[in-house]
Amino acid sequence: MSYFVVAAALRAIGIHRVSTGSAATARRKLSLVPDLRYLGAAGLNGILAVHTTVLTVALPLWFTQHTRMPASLLGFLIALNTALAVTLQARFSRSSVTAGAGRAASLAGIGLAGFGIASQLASDTRLEWAAAALAVLAVVLLTFAELWQSSSGWTISYDLADPHRRAAYLSTFQLGTSAQAVLAPWLITTVLFPTRNGWLLFGLITITAGLLTTVILRPHRVAADEST
Repeated sequence: MSYFVVAAALRAIGIHRVSTGSAATARRKLSLVPDLRYLGAAGLNGILAVHTTVLTVALPLWFTQHTRMPASLLGFLIALNTALAVTLQARFSRSSVTAGAGRAASLAGIGLAGFGIASQLASDTRLEWAAAALAVLAVVLLTFAELWQSSSGWTISYDLADPHRRAAYLSTFQLGTSAQAVLAPWLITTVLFPTRNGWLLFGLITITAGLLTTVILRPHRVAADEST
């Protein structure tokens, strides 16, 4: 219903016609930007953006079905994530230039790995209070990873994009996040959950993604330093 309300409001103020552009523009084929480094950064960012799926899919299923954490604590965990994200977002994103974006990506990978370790330990303990404490720790680390990845991703997507083709570059960069949204729920529930110590493997993958992001950004950082 909200979509119809917005559409009616836009029509009322005269925004209801979509320009098709020139004939040349209409014939232009959709294609990825020919920048392997940018595509690599987009893919790695997609891996680090898995925190969105972890929060909405993995966290509820894992801690309620594979640990002794009381299911009643789940609402508090989601609220804790929201509160931390709102209060700390500005602090985490402050001074996030490209040179610092690589560090933020590495920290995001470490934060996700920390979440994985806490999740694995929570499934191994028989103590309800210990599982609950590990769940809280896991959510804090997941939120930190979310903030670091968000800051890093936005900085990389804009700073490495060709200013003359920024729309095409930014659209391409979002493919990594979109691929994560499609594949991660299936991979987590059908591959990670049944795998022994699957969360430790998850941590290894995220740490590697963060470190590789730093490697990809290194040439850009050197160029920026030489130009100053």
